[in-house]
Amino acid sequence: MTIVRTGSSLAGNVSVAYATASGTARPGDDYTATSGTVTFNVYRSGTRLTSSPISLTNYTDNGASAGASYTVRAVINVTACWSRNQ
Repeated sequence: MTIVRTGSSLAGNVSVAYATASGTARPGDDYTATSGTVTFNVYRSGTRLTSSPISLTNYTDNGASAGASYTVRAVINVTACWSRNQ
């Protein structure tokens, strides 16, 4: 899965905290529960960072829980950066 930063203004740093949340799938049986933070810096090595992959592990299941689902929830923390001339 890839988290993508979009919008007309890419000023400021943005951190996205993410975590899996059970639906009908059970962590440990159907997938590996995971969480973390992705930070989009304004520039990294002279290039705007606008996407970042995150790793999710699903287990193959042909039994009763085949087709079970879970959610990846994200919370965004924005540090705005601007200047104002008067």
